[in-house]
Amino acid sequence: CDSVTGYCYQFEAAFDNIAAKSNLKQYSRTQNSVLRLADTLNSSWHVLVMDNYYNSPKLAQALYQRKKLIVGTWRSRYGVPKCLDLQKLNGKPLEEARNAAPIVSYCNKFKENKELKEVPLMVGVSLYDSSLVKFISTADFDFFDQEIGGTKNVKRYKIQHWYNSTMNGVDTLDQLVETYSTYIRSNKWWKRLFYWMPVSYTHLTLP
Repeated sequence: CDSVTGYCYQFEAAFDNIAAKSNLKQYSRTQNSVLRLADTLNSSWHVLVMDNYYNSPKLAQALYQRKKLIVGTWRSRYGVPKCLDLQKLNGKPLEEARNAAPIVSYCNKFKENKELKEVPLMVGVSLYDSSLVKFISTADFDFFDQEIGGTKNVKRYKIQHWYNSTMNGVDTLDQLVETYSTYIRSNKWWKRLFYWMPVSYTHLTLP
């Protein structure tokens, strides 16, 4: 989905057996879905923003080879280096840590079948916001200075503003589908999907 308008470029039904036939064996089912959806974007170097359910060094490498960049939060068990896996804090220690500089690590390697493979230009970031947050990115950001931004005009690093402002594409789509509901009662799931599609594809106002 587009991050500003919520416009749905492409979607894939969960556990779609037809789509699953094109799965690449070296990637998980979730990673294959991301790669198929990313391949529908014809132009190069789009920045895809995802949460930690999807992000991993292996997926970052695969998308970079397809001329796509990623930014998103990073789940600890998906290859986060130990230097980024900081202690979780609360209360006053958290307030003090929020003003500290983030830890930035160039994580250009990951293990696959006990073999080290390289990922070009991949950066891992660990910082404290309302809690400990870990980012993974193949896009370029400045991690030295904070800037005022966002809907609340708060001082944050650029990667935080970027993530917060671009992660709401799917949420915007969900709100529009809920507001302009086309829900019908039917035991046939494909009919519900068919009636949902016009809302997701036609709510965008073109100039």
